[in-house]
Amino acid sequence: MKRNYNLDLIRIAACVAVLVLHIFGVEGGYVNTILYYLGTFGIPLFFMISGYNMLAKKRSYHEILLKVVNIYLFLIILCIIYGSIYALLKKNNISVIFDIFIDIFSNKSNLGILWFMVALSIIYLITPILYNFRDNRKIVLSLVVISSLIFMSNIFLKKYSDVIIKDIIVQPLRLWTWITYYLLGYNIRNNNILSRKNNPIFLVIITFIVVNYEYFIGKYIFGNLYAESFYDSLIIKIWIILIWNYAMHISIDKKLFNKITVLSKATFCVYILQVILFSIIHNVIKIRTNVFINCSIFVLSTIILFIISILIGKTKILNRYFSLKIIGEKK
Repeated sequence: MKRNYNLDLIRIAACVAVLVLHIFGVEGGYVNTILYYLGTFGIPLFFMISGYNMLAKKRSYHEILLKVVNIYLFLIILCIIYGSIYALLKKNNISVIFDIFIDIFSNKSNLGILWFMVALSIIYLITPILYNFRDNRKIVLSLVVISSLIFMSNIFLKKYSDVIIKDIIVQPLRLWTWITYYLLGYNIRNNNILSRKNNPIFLVIITFIVVNYEYFIGKYIFGNLYAESFYDSLIIKIWIILIWNYAMHISIDKKLFNKITVLSKATFCVYILQVILFSIIHNVIKIRTNVFINCSIFVLSTIILFIISILIGKTKILNRYFSLKIIGEKK
């Protein structure tokens, strides 16, 4: 199959967006928070890419189970390594490894950012069911409406119970959100519903409006500024689809194909290694509210993480591990 370099661009952009979320955070002022919200599209795009690829053909249960087993073997090995080092440095009991593994499911501690893999594994398991509905636009539209209504219900929950969805249900279990993006990824691939005309100025204006919308709702209605509170928003969905559409219709010079491929293949490793790097950064810089410092950390971290990930990709054993091919198909 011919490689889709535009999809690679989307994967790279999503990876960088996740770094933005984890570096800038919500502790700074207006400018810092606005920059933080620029990363909102990262996680939804990853689910859309997965749907784009996984639902393109019917998958056997064996193939799916192999993917899920590899995900959890990867997480277990990572927790053992990370937990052992953590226990040694902090002089904790080795049982901390189990706690760290459980924290992934509840999106807590440093490895909590790997909750994405737990959510993805659940969606993989129900992919054979989703495959039967992949072409049903009414179902996809219904999911978009339902998830958008759930977002709107946050306003009432906040007013009458002083909580919102993110306070009740942990991210891996917000399946209505992830399934919506998963199916959207395939539907955008399978149906020519988007214009091929790209207008970068329009996208910049929409982005400016969206991040300020998040800032206003987060600060004055929800009482928290976390991007995860907005994934169900219809406005965010439209914005993300526009970003997808723009990236998929960029004309790419053939000279860049190899570089894009290399960077794209490094994204998963970058996603994992950021845990270690940010653990170090958080110990050195306790509070990151200075925009200049955050921008500097972002640039340096992105360069360092991609360089290390590319080098790992050249190492056979490590590349196999970070490519989630711990257990391969029997020949």
